[in-house]
Order: sequence, then structure tokens, then C-alpha cells
Amino acid sequence: MTKEDPNVEWESYIVPMDGNEKYNTHMMSPTTSYQVVRKGYEWPEAVVKTANMQVDIDQDQGNSIKPDKMASFSWTMMPFSLLLTGYNTRQDNAIRALAIANGEMDEANYKPSEKSIVDDPDLFAVSQYNSIKTFQEGSYSALFENNLNSGYAFWKPLYVMALAQDNTNHKMGATYSYSPTMESKWATLQKLEAETFLQIITGEKPVDEFDNFVNQWKSLGGDTITEELTEMING
Repeated sequence: MTKEDPNVEWESYIVPMDGNEKYNTHMMSPTTSYQVVRKGYEWPEAVVKTANMQVDIDQDQGNSIKPDKMASFSWTMMPFSLLLTGYNTRQDNAIRALAIANGEMDEANYKPSEKSIVDDPDLFAVSQYNSIKTFQEGSYSALFENNLNSGYAFWKPLYVMALAQDNTNHKMGATYSYSPTMESKWATLQKLEAETFLQIITGEKPVDEFDNFVNQWKSLGGDTITEELTEMING
């Protein structure tokens, strides 16, 4: 889009406020995977130490252990293929990266990994900080020319979310389990939701189409799923 029209801009927005001027967001399941060891395992502490190591490594996106600073990194390459991080970690990092790029944070307050990124050309090239600086200096076209659009797309919504944290109600689900009907119908309902919302956002369909979506969602299994989940929660 930016190649066809340099004036195109992409922005991230928080969901609308409720009547009390609060943002309400449904939180994803805090735990989706588990690490277990057999009863009587000789070194259970090794599991905890490895998990702690993975948390530390993930904070600097593997820069502290890469044999080549330009090598790619993914938490899926770690000994335990588990993503271990706090809910707000990414938002906090986005705030810090932007503060450094804007000159609002003194170098004395940098984390060791942040000092490395600012001072090391190779680490700078793969950092969120670099994507922010590239955008500030050259806008969207510069991001795509330097293949930094994904980095920008990553930190921008996190930054917007972080600014609203103190005014946000984080709603945990009553359950994150699947009901029987979800096993067979959930993929269809998710596809319907994604397609409808995209059509409304792009203007292909009017906002009133949301009412039709709700009726379809309910008739295609949504009502049954709601009943099953209610029964599961109430026992």
C-alpha cells in the first residue's frame, strides 16, 4: 500500500471506552503449555533453572547468546519450547525503547541490553529501537525499504496498549476450556468473525452488518457453545 500511495498511514487504536470511560479487554489464557517431570526425577531444580534462563534470554531476544549477532532468534529454539513472559513485559519494553529513541531516558537508566543495542551497530540493526528511529527519520517507506515493518508493527500497538494500562479493565475468562461443540464449530465461527470484521473495517459492509453477524454466530453453534460453557462454569 505504501508503494502505491506514499501518503497511506497505519495506526493502532485501543478498543472503544465504555460508559465509565474505561477500556475493557478480554485477557488471553495466562497458561497454554506446561512443563512436567516424572515422579522421582533426580534434578527437578534443573527445570526451574532452565526456565529462568529462557526468561532472561527472551528479554533481549537472544542477543546475549547468539554466535552471530545477525542470526535470527525465536523462543521456539530454546530447550523448552515455552514462551515465558509477563503480561506487560512487551508493553514495558516498547515504552522504554520509544523513550530512548526520543531522548527522554538518560543513559544511566538503560538496561545492559539497551546500552548494547544503542552502541553496537549489529545489535542496533535488529532492534525495536532501530525500527522506531527508522520510522521517525523516514516514515513508512523507510521501514519497508529496510525490512523493518514487522518491528514497527510489533512495538507500535504495544506502546498504545501500555499508555492505557492504568485505565484498562483486564477481564479474565471464566474458563479457557473448550466445550464439546467448540471442538467442531469454533474454527467456523472464528472465520466468520474475522471475515465480517474485516469487511466492516474496509467498508465493504456497513456497521449494521454486525447484527447479522451476531445472528449467524448464534445459529451456527454460538448459542449451544454459550450454554455448554455456562453449564461447565456453574458445575
